[in-house]
Amino acid sequence: MVHKIGLIADDFTGAMDSGAQFSQSPLGVHFRFAGQSTGDVEIVNIASREIKEAEAVARARNACRLLTGRQLFKKIDS
Repeated sequence: MVHKIGLIADDFTGAMDSGAQFSQSPLGVHFRFAGQSTGDVEIVNIASREIKEAEAVARARNACRLLTGRQLFKKIDS
């Protein structure tokens, strides 16, 4: 059984870097820009690096709702 993965990134670069890690896997990788996606790995960029904390929290919560039913990961920078 393939587990569906949801990954939340705080910027475009982080989203793409994360997606690249799955590029050699048999899982289908999709970046959510608008609409619905049905990929095994779905990545959402919440663009939260340069915004106020309350807005970042709201965007993260919304991303969690979009990715309901998936094993969630939050990409963080080093």
